[in-house]
Amino acid sequence: MTANGIHRTCPAFPRKIFKNRMKRGPRKARMHAPFVHKFTKVCKMLAVTRATKYPNGTLIMSSSAKVLLVDDSRASRMLCCSVIRSLRPGLALLEAGDGEAALALLADVSPALAVLDMNMPGMSGLDLAEKIRVLHPETKLVLLTANVQEAIKQRAAGLGVHFFRKPISEAVISDILELLD
Repeated sequence: MTANGIHRTCPAFPRKIFKNRMKRGPRKARMHAPFVHKFTKVCKMLAVTRATKYPNGTLIMSSSAKVLLVDDSRASRMLCCSVIRSLRPGLALLEAGDGEAALALLADVSPALAVLDMNMPGMSGLDLAEKIRVLHPETKLVLLTANVQEAIKQRAAGLGVHFFRKPISEAVISDILELLD
């Protein structure tokens, strides 16, 4: 989807800010944040960092490795992003608040790593992992959750999803990022 397409999908988006930023040309970081999207009933924030755009409006991401963070808790996403940026500043980060928003992002981008929460509105993290596995089989999948039931661990292992337990810490994120090496 183009930046202009995302811009037009939601009446809540501050159009004036978007137009002013687009006139200044593409930016390496924060082309505009946040994007709003039409993929959920209530518009949620979907931040895309390190985005640039072709003259026709199509979004492209930087050539560095891309990490997709999917969690319905904005605080968890922000904490993960800040820890990842401190450990590996060159990574391009994509954020989504639910599974549908993540699938919309995955139509245009193929991340090297996807970090998913288990309990989210709409579809669970493991349901999303199954869909990502079909769309992008090369993407490494991680389930970062506070839900540590044995059945979930076994299902994650069956899907080839690495399991990590919250709370989010620098040590946990460091272990997750080692999967990129």
